[in-house]
Amino acid sequence: MLRSPKINILLKQISPSKLGEICFLKCSAHPRDMCRCMEKLFSGNNDSEDTHTRTRDIYYIQMIADFHNDVLTKEEGSELVGVSEKVKSCVCAIYTGARSMDTIRGIVRKFQKEKRKNLFLALEDASYLEERNIEEVCGWNPVSVSLTWNARNGLGGGCMSEGGLTERGRCVAKRLAESGIALDCAHLNARSFYDMLDEVPGLVNTHTCLNGVYRHPRNLEDAQIKEIVARGGLIGIAFVGKFLSADR
Repeated sequence: MLRSPKINILLKQISPSKLGEICFLKCSAHPRDMCRCMEKLFSGNNDSEDTHTRTRDIYYIQMIADFHNDVLTKEEGSELVGVSEKVKSCVCAIYTGARSMDTIRGIVRKFQKEKRKNLFLALEDASYLEERNIEEVCGWNPVSVSLTWNARNGLGGGCMSEGGLTERGRCVAKRLAESGIALDCAHLNARSFYDMLDEVPGLVNTHTCLNGVYRHPRNLEDAQIKEIVARGGLIGIAFVGKFLSADR
């Protein structure tokens, strides 16, 4: 199975019985829905025809708590000390949104200056990536990078949009993978997801849930889960209420 070196670092620190020590969960879900989701994850009895991806062993090894914390999105570096003290390991993601490349660069530099050894950098919605800056971004040493958020951008299609990866998106994905950086498919639509599989040896999904539990554009189909697991990837389960139920 293929994993990036940085993901292997995280795996060495993961204890499935102590998920809370890895990072913060996104827990806006009702406890009832969380329990229903966990029953699906860890039970060999299910309604899916794709039993391979629903066995207890596969999920137990491959799925961990949401490993995508948004602390850096707030641009409050002072919070890093608190995060470092509360968790064993935590991936701290920078969401781009309307931020410029210069703003992202400044947040990264602050993180690198103030970070602790158990905190790792990730980039979300890296729409600014192109040939002229890809080497700089690889040098930031992120654990993972997602090319889009929910909308379409110059790299590919987000889960609320149509269309696959662009040529620039394919080139960027290949270069990131060559640098040992995991490609995060959390916000990709299905077409971009499968386009990505054509370009890189493996994927992670840092924060998602399962269409086998409740259908939502941000959730994974069983076939996608199987592809990620077969390539040695990780899937982070996010207990976001709207990923699990219509009334949350």
